[in-house]
Amino acid sequence: MPVIEISSATPANGVHLNTVVRELNVAVAEALPCRLGAVVSTWRVMTGGYAVGAAVSDTVRTDSHGPIVHAYLADGEGDPRILRGTVARVLTDTLGLAAGNVIVIVHRVGELVAQPIGRTRTEPRRKPRGRAAALHRATEEAPTAAA
Repeated sequence: MPVIEISSATPANGVHLNTVVRELNVAVAEALPCRLGAVVSTWRVMTGGYAVGAAVSDTVRTDSHGPIVHAYLADGEGDPRILRGTVARVLTDTLGLAAGNVIVIVHRVGELVAQPIGRTRTEPRRKPRGRAAALHRATEEAPTAAA
């Protein structure tokens, strides 16, 4: 399950970020290969200050730099070089950038776990406390019909 996080200046007029991330997800799923539903991409537009070397800017201009991408890939789930190349190609093509203007950093991680927030059925139940604990003990200690 690749997770792709893109940060950039405000894109040029006419660029629809939802369209770009959809195209990116399809291309990544085909290239790795993996299920399309397993590819997750987010895009954040930088609004605050940033620094390049010692030069600091309080605002991010549209033409200041290309996207900076962090892509996370679980061990054994595909070739990081393919992921890096696919992300760079799709973003340069769809954004009309020159090759080399997209920074893609691929992080290999031991395991990517995605699950809904809150307790799931596979998680162990907490031990009951108070009145619930007394009821729990009473039902465990009660003799069964077979006994």
